[in-house]
Amino acid sequence: MSGASAKLVKAVAQAELLLADLDDQDPMAITLKTMMAEAQQSQKRLDRLIKRADATEENLFKTNKTLETITKSLMRFVPQTVVDVLMKGGADVEQVAEIRRRNLTVFFSDIKGFSTIASRHEPETMARLLMDYFTSMSEICTKYGGTLDQFIGDAMVIFFGDPKTNGTRQDAISAVEMALDMQDTLTGLRAKWKAEGIAANIHVRMGISTGYCHVGNFGSMTRLHYTAIGNAVNEAARLEAMADPDTIIISADTNALVVDAIGTESIGPAMLKGRDHPVELFRVTSRRDQALNQVISVAGDGFNLVVDKSALQDKDAAVAALLDAADQIKNAKP
Repeated sequence: MSGASAKLVKAVAQAELLLADLDDQDPMAITLKTMMAEAQQSQKRLDRLIKRADATEENLFKTNKTLETITKSLMRFVPQTVVDVLMKGGADVEQVAEIRRRNLTVFFSDIKGFSTIASRHEPETMARLLMDYFTSMSEICTKYGGTLDQFIGDAMVIFFGDPKTNGTRQDAISAVEMALDMQDTLTGLRAKWKAEGIAANIHVRMGISTGYCHVGNFGSMTRLHYTAIGNAVNEAARLEAMADPDTIIISADTNALVVDAIGTESIGPAMLKGRDHPVELFRVTSRRDQALNQVISVAGDGFNLVVDKSALQDKDAAVAALLDAADQIKNAKP
């Protein structure tokens, strides 16, 4: 019962006590009876309004929960960037429904020797491993604003520049920084899998290319897929296939966009299918903060050390941990 309704009930009860001491023909009694009748009618109307309000609130809550469930389900089958546009509404929704030409930076990755790894483990183990891997990589994709196009077996396809873009240059930088973040994360995943007794030495190759593509919903009359089609997509796949494990190869067009922000080195010209002349390719060597000497990155057989000096909270603890690790390496038996 609401506060207003409770007050009405109390007022009517007090009026009834007063009436008990009055004659029925007393003008005050007649007035009180009239006021009590009006108060009781008001109470009934108020109770009906409260019930309607409660029902409306309950319906609104149920509707919001339904929309939340639908949105979460939609995000599992449609790229996060597309869901954001659809939920926002407006003119951008019509744009998503169209097939249009956009300058994209496209990312391809796959696990080196995945078929061999899969043949050595039970399907349940591989399913869990892939779930860990794809979940971590998808979270990084969302962090950098990429559109997760699709999984193809153990491969991933991501593009930047649609349905939202931060400009061609920043899209390219975001794609490369995402790839570097993925490589760093894989180091931690390998340690996690080893601790869980999964002897799967997962190493990933990555390729990135920039160019104009057609992007939108492609497919049949009964099923559509939001994707990109164009030479940049094909080129990213070819660069990925050329990359060594744990490396990122980018095209000359991508390198031209990121060269001031990302460390790269030329690996020479190569003839790619779809090109009528050799094109220079580049290997990514560091991210922006590494170029500013904020990150120490050393790798070799059996070790991979990455220290972000700008993020260190306790330098003494870090030095002590490194010295302890050095002592353990020195004392390790061959």
